[in-house]
Amino acid sequence: MTEKQIEYILAIEKYRSISKAAESLKISQPYLSQFLSNIESEIGYKLFDRSAYPITITPYGEAYVETAKEINNLEIDLKNRLNELNNSYTGKISIAVPSHVSLGTIPGVIKSFHTNYPKYRINVITDSIDDYAEAVKTGIVDIAISAMELEDASIGAISTKAAMLIVAAPASYDILDGNADSSDTPYPLADLNKLAKMPFIQIKSEGGIIKERVKEIMKDYLQEDTTVIECDSYFLCTALIQEGLGASIIPSTCINPDAVPVNVKYYCVPFRENPRDISVYYRKKAYISKPMEDFINLLIQSLHKTL
Repeated sequence: MTEKQIEYILAIEKYRSISKAAESLKISQPYLSQFLSNIESEIGYKLFDRSAYPITITPYGEAYVETAKEINNLEIDLKNRLNELNNSYTGKISIAVPSHVSLGTIPGVIKSFHTNYPKYRINVITDSIDDYAEAVKTGIVDIAISAMELEDASIGAISTKAAMLIVAAPASYDILDGNADSSDTPYPLADLNKLAKMPFIQIKSEGGIIKERVKEIMKDYLQEDTTVIECDSYFLCTALIQEGLGASIIPSTCINPDAVPVNVKYYCVPFRENPRDISVYYRKKAYISKPMEDFINLLIQSLHKTL
């Protein structure tokens, strides 16, 4: 099985369309179609049923694809081993993270990592991967950070702590709960009744554990809609708060503890439930090089600071 065969068959399996796979590979549709026919003739089995739309994979195709993914992962591991033996410390680390984690955690991690490994490339993928387990298992990414439980025997997990909900507000706003004991929280506790009277910036995209918890809080406390801005980006939301345009409820992973803006104050939301821990996921059988191990350790340290 050649490198080209692996790349082309995995593209067809991903898109379930010859034309879309060809487009992603930057080759012509007739060429890819003939390429697939040649492989099927060579092995004597049909890998895909092209009479269906979208095309479906046959049992022979499933076996071929599974082997192709294993070979692909072995080649990645081999490159990492050779680079480490050569002391070149060159390579690439791909990581899948939710956008709020990338906002508060990733910049400091990459800065620290590049101090020791300036030749390494870091590929950060935010919110464009639907199946984190499959991405880790097949080597699309080396690491994934998620509060979801990825139940797969081939995937290892290092649990950190649960993300807290934080009220982020312009420094001029008074949202402090003066009667609450904040000795066990990293920030003072917020008075959500006060928040209900302030201009509110709402993250409008649906889905996700954090968004569901925010929705419950808004239902209980923000009975009168004080929303002044809706956006679907934590990055934009944080920038709007810094401009003094309103307050919002964000996960603690949005906060970079090493770069807290002077014109923003943070408050803890009173605990309503025990949220899920955020975990760092990796492929168990993957070769963990020293740079990869150091990167994972930096991630865990950073998450413990922000959670």
